[in-house]
Amino acid sequence: MRRWLLASGVLILAGSLAVTTAYTQDASGEKPKKTAVRHMPKPKVDADGHQISPFSLAQRTANAKKDCAPGVGTHGVYRGYTQWDPELKSIEGKKLYAACIKRGLEPAPGFAVHRFAYAIGVKSVFGRTKENCLECHSKGY
Repeated sequence: MRRWLLASGVLILAGSLAVTTAYTQDASGEKPKKTAVRHMPKPKVDADGHQISPFSLAQRTANAKKDCAPGVGTHGVYRGYTQWDPELKSIEGKKLYAACIKRGLEPAPGFAVHRFAYAIGVKSVFGRTKENCLECHSKGY
């Protein structure tokens, strides 16, 4: 039994080395072209290690208004005013919409479901990435 395991291991190792060298050889014989490496600027981080939004307050406010829009934006889809006041004509609907925008401009909340999802490695929640949060929030997770 040990001989079979040893022989199988040797054959698997030899096969993987043969395939690896075949994939790494350049068939055309030409030297690969050098590509320019683009370095992204390091994101700004506050004293607590939270990423700071690169967007201005005006840009973040415009994004938060779109995001809180009834039935359209990510946060506006599940807000109550989407069902009972989609045109935001009532005083209560306008108050809730303004509260959504205000909360969107603040730092990302620590209790958010998104935070847990991003922490365990989920790349996107409701079509939004961790970096997308900084389009509205002043600080990220």
